[in-house]
Amino acid sequence: MILHGGDAGYADDSFLHAKCWFRFCYEDVFNSYMNEMEPIVSQVPWMTAPGNHEADCHSPACFLSKSKREALSNFTAYTNRFHMPSEESGGVLNQWHSFNYGPVSERSEQQANERTNERTNERTNERTNERTNERTNERTIERTNERTNERTNERTNERTNERTNERTNERTNDRTNERTNELVTN
Repeated sequence: MILHGGDAGYADDSFLHAKCWFRFCYEDVFNSYMNEMEPIVSQVPWMTAPGNHEADCHSPACFLSKSKREALSNFTAYTNRFHMPSEESGGVLNQWHSFNYGPVSERSEQQANERTNERTNERTNERTNERTNERTNERTIERTNERTNERTNERTNERTNERTNERTNERTNDRTNERTNELVTN
């Protein structure tokens, strides 16, 4: 087993390579490193942890391009290339995980920079807020529908009762008038 403690590939500094001075090479450098490692890691488990060089793209092209900067921030390249047992061990985004291999217990905790934690917290908070808002909206709609149905039923019953009472009173009055007229004429 290979335990790799971060800084896999140094693609964030790809702009320093002579071939990359005039073109964007971040993905090419990372892919090249992965291709170089493939003969080894296809034979043995390769357990990685991200380091500060996986955090962001430091190329001037990333600083100048918002879309590249956002696409390659927050350990995106690392997270999309490696699958560590994060979910299985209660971790997050391949960055926090643990596993046992024979008598060895390994734990990876990413602490490369504060921005990662901030971004992870922001995304977690956004997702939590979205879910909370969805649930709140669902409950609000259910309660509103229940109240609306209750009010509608109450009003319908009131109107029905009013109409029934009016009709009953009209019929009773009509019958009473008819009988009274009969008695008076006889």
